[in-house]
Amino acid sequence: MPTPNIRRIRDGRTPLGRHPILSGELGASLARAEYDRAHEACRERGIELGNAGGELATVTGRIYEREREHRARLEALAVKTVAQAYGLSEESVAGLVAEGTLTDRGDLGTVGDDEGEAREADASADEGRPSAELRSLIARRRTHNAMIHGTGLVHMNKALVLAEAELEKVLPGIFEDYQVFVNLASLSQFFAPADALRNMRLPRAGRESVVWEPPSSGTRRNHVPDCRVWARAENFPVLVQELSKGVVEANMAHGLPKPGELSDEEAHRFSHDADSELHEVWYFMMGPALAERLQKALVERGEVAQYGDRPDFGVDMGYTRTLLAMLPERDLHERVRGLVGPSRT
Repeated sequence: MPTPNIRRIRDGRTPLGRHPILSGELGASLARAEYDRAHEACRERGIELGNAGGELATVTGRIYEREREHRARLEALAVKTVAQAYGLSEESVAGLVAEGTLTDRGDLGTVGDDEGEAREADASADEGRPSAELRSLIARRRTHNAMIHGTGLVHMNKALVLAEAELEKVLPGIFEDYQVFVNLASLSQFFAPADALRNMRLPRAGRESVVWEPPSSGTRRNHVPDCRVWARAENFPVLVQELSKGVVEANMAHGLPKPGELSDEEAHRFSHDADSELHEVWYFMMGPALAERLQKALVERGEVAQYGDRPDFGVDMGYTRTLLAMLPERDLHERVRGLVGPSRT
């Protein structure tokens, strides 16, 4: 039976509204796939879902305490793992700040605190209905964000497996705690009350940003331009997720409005309606299945190349993500629906 939040997605009653991909039966099927995956992973571990919140708090605290004395090694392993996953040099994936990227709890602020006074992420209706062109850009960017967040989560799960042997050398037994954390965190969002999601002011677990650098000679793999991904997080799985999101963000930067394309007012509206942190929980529900279905369909069609000796990551999706990001909104959504729509589920 679908959870209330899956029904909200189906009915278009989320801050994303009615959307060609992220609502209706397609959006609901994407969310159900992630719910089923996380639910099964928890069931296999004997986790009582009635106490999921308590279990999540316990394992999060245990991870934090165990990692504190090993941050430098875990930071290096996170960068190394993501670099291997994407076929990039480590320097092109992340530059770690001097104090390290695994932070103390609460250091990263609160979700939504960059957006001024607390208000619903979709409460900009009082500013007037945006133009058809701006609505199209917003809808396209929301699809990009679902792909970015979804790929980050998918690759976080795969990276944990890739790094398991080295993790066990640093912190024996931590791999199982990471698995519990990842799956409980995913599952809990499907049961969060709607009011809590609209007014969510939870501590951030991680942040990333992409810093563009002057062009250099040569061509980077995966079409990541000359940029550096800076990520900070409270634990290793989230750090890997944020680094992965940053690489995909760089892939898809060609889909952002060009400088001068929007007026100051339009740019503010675009940022608020398309890139609100308060939308991220919905991207996390639908994005993983969207990312996996896209990759599976493109591999089946022979539209992406295989590379390297990493079976979990050996698909060169970077160029394909760049091409998808550059498509106009209608073309993008027709393309995505053709690849991951109901007939392919």
